[in-house]
Amino acid sequence: MKCLKVSGMIAAAAVAAVLAGCCCPYKSDIVNSCQEEVRIPVKKTTAKVKLDGVIDAKEWKDATCVDYVIATTPNPLALKKMKVAAAGRYFEGGKTYIMYDDKNLYLASTMDDQDVMQWGKEDQGNLCTTGDLFEVFLKPDGSPSYWELWGSPNKLRTTFFYESCSYPFVSSSQQEMMKGFKIAVKVNGTLNNNKDKDKGWSIECVIPRSELAKTGVPFEPGKKWTILIARYNYNKDFGTYSRGPQFSTYPKIPQINYHLLPYYGVIDWK
Repeated sequence: MKCLKVSGMIAAAAVAAVLAGCCCPYKSDIVNSCQEEVRIPVKKTTAKVKLDGVIDAKEWKDATCVDYVIATTPNPLALKKMKVAAAGRYFEGGKTYIMYDDKNLYLASTMDDQDVMQWGKEDQGNLCTTGDLFEVFLKPDGSPSYWELWGSPNKLRTTFFYESCSYPFVSSSQQEMMKGFKIAVKVNGTLNNNKDKDKGWSIECVIPRSELAKTGVPFEPGKKWTILIARYNYNKDFGTYSRGPQFSTYPKIPQINYHLLPYYGVIDWK
């Protein structure tokens, strides 16, 4: 199965701002009206997904596949050193699969990762500050509301429902988990052990379409919905020449801010 790809994105500045942005949307004046709209074909499936973290080719045969895009360092010398530090695998990529049926939206992701880690202890925690993370953002056109959902390699979940970008931020601990949001995870290696080299991890997600409709717009063909796939990837070796996690998304965004809503991809219903 071929994956959709886009070119690399430009790195942002301070990691502190990034970590704040992982949970809380903040305004940005970076809006490039010349950027092409990215359309992501999403097909309806009749396949039954066995939620086990293993992305079976038969179960996901109807899915669209997209590749993560790296946020590169602007310093070529630092990039060269980081490649050496990470044994030639500075960018740890991956793929995400997307499809839907009458009741749910399904996502699955495989992620290369030599150091799979997540120190979070409970659901609805601030997991982007404690380890590796898979994220998906879903927003309908014409509504100020949208969803942000997380899944971690140690099987933890966090969800946010934003009533509006202009409202004050409400932390995950003050919100209820999206009903029916399920994940299954498979780690190819040893979790939270940086003494060895892991191969990566995978996740499968089930998202009820009825819950997405709480934005005021049904999640269905004929309605314009947008999506961003994102990832936090921490690795001990990366810390030799940089600070914080490695960020990657699909589609590309012009700075490391996962809440740049105008840059989300448009779901092309199939």
